[in-house]
Amino acid sequence: KSIYFFQIPEDGYLTLQRSHTASWLLGFIFCLCTFLILICQVAWQSRKSYLHNIDNMNKLVKSKINAIQANEAKTNFLATISHEIRNPIQAILGIHEFLLNDGSMRGENKKLLISAHHTAKSLLEILNQVLDLTKLESGKYQPSYLPTSLIDLLENTMQSYSALANDHKTQLHLIVDPTIAPSLLIDRVRIRQVLQNLIGNAVKFTKEGSISVTCQVLCDSHAEQLIEFHVADRSEEHTSELQSPMF
Repeated sequence: KSIYFFQIPEDGYLTLQRSHTASWLLGFIFCLCTFLILICQVAWQSRKSYLHNIDNMNKLVKSKINAIQANEAKTNFLATISHEIRNPIQAILGIHEFLLNDGSMRGENKKLLISAHHTAKSLLEILNQVLDLTKLESGKYQPSYLPTSLIDLLENTMQSYSALANDHKTQLHLIVDPTIAPSLLIDRVRIRQVLQNLIGNAVKFTKEGSISVTCQVLCDSHAEQLIEFHVADRSEEHTSELQSPMF
């Protein structure tokens, strides 16, 4: 057998002992460790973020389920209220109509009964609108314009507060512009609500005084009228004025 020997230069063993080679190797190892550490940190943060997103998603799902259940409970509640309130109101309206058809009902008592009848019908109309879940949840309301005598609406609204005004020793005065049209297309339910709020607050906080309700035409174009309602209450303690939006 032949044996071959290769001669290795002596400086070949000292390659790793050179300063620049050792520095390069240490730098490479340091960079590699740093890169691995960064990868681990990114992986940990990604896992933490993923778990956080899963937790938030579970909370959102639970919140949505609770909202759906609350909406169903609201629907059931409104349906129950509709049944429990409509029947008594319809019974009251029936009694009013029976008494109004009775010829013996005359004078001031008949006026009070007519006012109570209109108030009950207004309450029933408001209830029907509140129970319209489609409009209520969408936040959209379409005004219902019907031919209405604004003067009769004012008189009935004022009449409904006459008993409370007498208890407070307060006089009610209605001042109506004679140029108001006998019939106007208005949302009588909403206008009645505004007038009831204004007149009711005035009667509630006025002791031994007077309350005047003024209805004035600001502009008349023969096709439509701009009308302003003005409520002023005067008592021994204070004097105030309330002005409603213009229609």
